Amino acid sequence: MIYFWLIVAVLAIVCEMLSGTLYLLVIGLAAACAAGLAWFDQSLVLQLFAAALLALLGGLLVRKYRSPARADMAADLHGKAEVASIVAPGRLRVRWRGTEWEAECAIGSALAPGDAVSILSQQGNVLQVVAFVPPQQQ
Repeated sequence: MIYFWLIVAVLAIVCEMLSGTLYLLVIGLAAACAAGLAWFDQSLVLQLFAAALLALLGGLLVRKYRSPARADMAADLHGKAEVASIVAPGRLRVRWRGTEWEAECAIGSALAPGDAVSILSQQGNVLQVVAFVPPQQQ
């Protein structure tokens, strides 16, 4: 039974490296602890109970202490983005938060790739933007 637990532990940890969620790491560590119990000839019931309990407690800890997956979008609204390309009149691709987003702006705005825009709001995956106006220096 030790080999079963070790295979489960290795597979879970390898999959964790590909996903980055931390939940599979917890399952891998729980399986490794069950392998340790199997090494010391503990009963299968104790191995299963220990693996389940450790996976449950570890999952709850990850859920409690892990930062939220999606960041607070409201904090970045009214922030600045850069025009990546013009798709159609009033439709843009902008660089924001390290990736490109679809954006809409008022038709007639003279924007070109590389120009800065201010983010007004977000509707689904589309940002509502206007041309960036730097604050007046006093």
